[in-house]
Amino acid sequence: MVRKHRTRGQAIILFVVGMLGLLAMTGLAVDGGRLYVAKRNAQSAADAAAMAAGFVIVRSPLLSDGTIGPAAEEAARTAALERAAEYGYTNDEDTKVTVTIERQTEPDGVYYYTTVTIEDHVPPALIQLVYPGDPGIQAEAQSRARPAQPMFWGYTLVTTGQDVCPGLKVTGNPELDVQGGIFVNASCSAAMWGTGAIQVSSDWIHIVGGYFQAGPGTISPTPVTGVAPIQVPTLPEPACSGPDYGAVHISVNDGDVTLSPGTYDRIWITGARVRVTLEPGLYCLRGEFLATGGRVEGQGVMFYITEGDFKLEGTLGFNVSAPTHLVDANGQEWHGMLVYMNDPGNSQVFISGTPDSAISGTIFAPNALVTGGAEFDKCHFSGTSETNVHAQLICYSLDLRGEAGLTLRYDPSVWYSQPPVLEMAK
Repeated sequence: MVRKHRTRGQAIILFVVGMLGLLAMTGLAVDGGRLYVAKRNAQSAADAAAMAAGFVIVRSPLLSDGTIGPAAEEAARTAALERAAEYGYTNDEDTKVTVTIERQTEPDGVYYYTTVTIEDHVPPALIQLVYPGDPGIQAEAQSRARPAQPMFWGYTLVTTGQDVCPGLKVTGNPELDVQGGIFVNASCSAAMWGTGAIQVSSDWIHIVGGYFQAGPGTISPTPVTGVAPIQVPTLPEPACSGPDYGAVHISVNDGDVTLSPGTYDRIWITGARVRVTLEPGLYCLRGEFLATGGRVEGQGVMFYITEGDFKLEGTLGFNVSAPTHLVDANGQEWHGMLVYMNDPGNSQVFISGTPDSAISGTIFAPNALVTGGAEFDKCHFSGTSETNVHAQLICYSLDLRGEAGLTLRYDPSVWYSQPPVLEMAK
C-alpha cells in the first residue's frame, strides 16, 4: 500500500502572504487618502496665506520711491503666517511655513510677488509596510499684488514717443520749475531740445537719448542720458453713457451755460464773455473740444476724445479738475484722469493758462501723430507763474513755451491712479 505525502503549512503561508498584500493595499488606500486630504488642506492654506499678504500690499500707501517700504512688507509677511496658522500650519516640529516677498519693477508699476510654501509631516498608519520612508507633503502658492498708483510714479512730465525728435521742446524765455521728474522717451541725440533764455529746473531729468541746448539758458540738474526706454501702459477705453447732445457751440450771446456729461460730436466755446460750467462726470467727444473764449469751470470732469483736438485757453481763464471718483458704465475707475486722448491720428492738446487759471489731473495723449515733424507736437502747454498747475502731462511729444515763470506741481493724489492688482500668480 502506497501512502500519499501531505504538504503541511502551505495554506498558512498563502494566508499570511495574502494578508500582507491586503494590508499593503489597505495602507496605500488609507495613508494615500490621508496624504491627499493633507495636500489639499495645505494648498488651500498656502493660497489663502498668499492672498492675505497681497491684501496688505494693495492697501499699503506708496512711499516717495514708489514702493511700500520694509514695514509694509513685514506686515504682509505676518499676515501670511497668521492666515496659515488659522489652517493649523505653524512653524513647529511637524510643519514649516516659509513666506518670501520679491519686488519687481514692471512697465506699469512695482509689483510684489508673495510665495508661501507649506511643508507638513503626516504620521503613517499602514503605508510603512511597503514604504519605509517618512511621508510628507508640500504645497506652494504665489500672489501678485500692486497698490493703486499713478502712471510713471515720480514723473510730472513724460513723453512717450521713441521715434520722434525732439520728444520735449522748451522754447521762448520761460522759467520752468517742474516739481517731480521729467522723462523723455525719445532715443535720438536731441531728444530734449531747449532754445532761448530758458531756465529749467526739476528734481531729476531722465532721457533715453541725448539733449541739446541753444541759447544762454540753463537746465538743472544735468539730465541723465542713455536710460532704458519706458513702456506705456495700455488703458481700457472708457464706457460712455448718458445722452447724446450732438454738436454744441456756445458763442458771444449765450451768457452763462451749463453742460452735462454725455456724448458730444464737438464742443465749441468761443464767446468772449460767456461762462460755461461743466457738471461733474465723463464727457465723450467724437470731435474737438475748443474753448477759446470766456471762462470754463469744471470740477470732477473727464474728457475722453476719440477724434479731434482739445484746446483750452479761455479769454477769462479756466478752472478744471479731474474727478476724485468716477466709475464708467463698465465699472472702471477713472480717478484723476482729466484728458484721455485715444486718437491715433493728428489730434493735439493745446493748453494756455492765464494768471486766473487752474488745472489738475492727468493728461494722457500717448499716441503718435500721422503727420510727423516738430511743428506737429502732440501736446502744447504754456502758462504763467500765476497759473495753478497740478497736472501730469503724458504725451507722445511735448512743446512747453512761454515768456513767464511756470511751476508744475508734483501731486500724485490728484493724478490718474491705475487700479490695484491682486491675483494668484501660481
